Amino acid sequence: MIDAQGHSGVENMRLDEALLDDARHSGRASLRLYRWDPPTLSIGRNQPLDAIEQRDVPIVRRPTGGQAVWHEPR
Repeated sequence: MIDAQGHSGVENMRLDEALLDDARHSGRASLRLYRWDPPTLSIGRNQPLDAIEQRDVPIVRRPTGGQAVWHEPR
């Protein structure tokens, strides 16, 4: 799926979680290409929030692991 319209971090994570749930139940794999608007910092599900310096930017938690990733439209 290619989603050329930018979405907020919260909306992008909601869509990713829906695809993950579908994959768990159906066994189907998906590839989703998408944009972030506004720029957002996403953090892994196991990364503590207190490790993130608070800035004036949106922050969301990914349903997957890993460290902080900065997302912006290009």
